[in-house]
Amino acid sequence: MQIGSFSIKLNGWLSREARSFLPGLPGTCRVEADGRGKPVSSARRHEGFPSGLSGYLPGASVGKGGRPWKRAALWLVILAVFFHGTYGFSNWLASQRSDVGSVVFDWERHVPFIAWMIFPYWSIIVFYGLSLFVCASDKELDVHVRRLLTVQVVAVACFLLFPMRVASVKPETTGLAGFLFDALDAFDKPFNQTPSLHIALSVVLLEFYVRHATSAWRWLLAAWFASIGLSVLTIYQHHFIDIPSGALLGCVALWLWPPGQPSPVRDLTLARNVRR
Repeated sequence: MQIGSFSIKLNGWLSREARSFLPGLPGTCRVEADGRGKPVSSARRHEGFPSGLSGYLPGASVGKGGRPWKRAALWLVILAVFFHGTYGFSNWLASQRSDVGSVVFDWERHVPFIAWMIFPYWSIIVFYGLSLFVCASDKELDVHVRRLLTVQVVAVACFLLFPMRVASVKPETTGLAGFLFDALDAFDKPFNQTPSLHIALSVVLLEFYVRHATSAWRWLLAAWFASIGLSVLTIYQHHFIDIPSGALLGCVALWLWPPGQPSPVRDLTLARNVRR
């Protein structure tokens, strides 16, 4: 898997704030030009994408029209229904098959079970729902929703085409952690593994919040999302192979729908039509 050659292009679709937070990323910043190679002004490049979570985290202002609260609420309902419907269906379909296997490295058998990691694991639901209401404009909301839908559609397609199951067995848990594990087991099954939808969504959400937050909050967000990434292993919800595949899917969604710029797929389509 050519992770190195892929990462060299990251600066082209990560936001300015995310790039400043991750200065070690290789490659040159190509955000200064549009798909036709023409310079893009700073105002146009960040139109509708202010930095700072106004009203939530310290930062910049909201657009003139205010936050699209109603559209965000509508999209939250649509995304929730879509998630539960597609995710539940792929889980059920995999449970009807007898040939669902697992990909497990030997060292994974030594990964400890850490019950309290269920808290960061579940926290992604809060970050997911809140992100829709943090969007400062219709344009930003549209881009964010496209990313979330892309991740969901591709992941579920993989679950249907290449079903996998987790081989680890969770020990009994009690207290609040036990309650959260019971709630998870009531909805989720040991399927829907590769790529990890949890990891893919974490990549999309981390880039989103880093783009909005001030520097002090970015480090806190990075640490918390790192704990979310670790939680999928330490609560025996995923195997290692699911993590890089999920991260790659999240990166593809970011590349496919860059903030304040046309999709690179659109540029490819336009170039093909010009040649004809």
